[in-house]
Amino acid sequence: MALAARGAVGSANDHDAALSVANSLARAKAEIDIVTCHSHEVISETQSILRAAQDFLEKNTIPPTEWPLPQEIADEVERFVTQRVPGPHMLKHFRINCEPSGFPPQAIESLEMSIEYSNANDILHIFDILNVKPEAHDSTGAWIAEPRHCEIFGIKAYISYNDGAIKITASHGAYDITDIDYKNAEIIEANLAGMNLKIR
Repeated sequence: MALAARGAVGSANDHDAALSVANSLARAKAEIDIVTCHSHEVISETQSILRAAQDFLEKNTIPPTEWPLPQEIADEVERFVTQRVPGPHMLKHFRINCEPSGFPPQAIESLEMSIEYSNANDILHIFDILNVKPEAHDSTGAWIAEPRHCEIFGIKAYISYNDGAIKITASHGAYDITDIDYKNAEIIEANLAGMNLKIR
């Protein structure tokens, strides 16, 4: 839902733009509730997040001239979500991704970060930093195999690339992110610090 809030922030700062962030959150809540078969635990969480945004919007609105900026609402949502994450995790680049899987569909959470690349040499350079050794499928190196399930800095991870970004997923593969996953992500970020990479 934090991603939905950030994604709704545009260039406009009028009242309709502020409402669009709340509307995006409401749609995200409905989608998450549906894919988790309206699990009571999930509904409780999504309702709390949506209510936090709605309360922030109402508290900071003085009709007809004052309202919070869309970015302020998104920041409040991220702050609220971060507070609800177990443990004092200080992640700078990894973000929570939630996707439905299976039947009946259930939400699978993962921690993901992306590193930008421009060409095949960039990919090979980044893979070298990560100490993963994919094979080039032709002599020019124009097509490079994805490392996929591998280990970086002593941490099990999943690495793929597409559309100018190498995606690193650091999670154990269960439905919920655990404290161990957060600690592993922190280790990866610490090892990449100062590497002069274009991390999204």
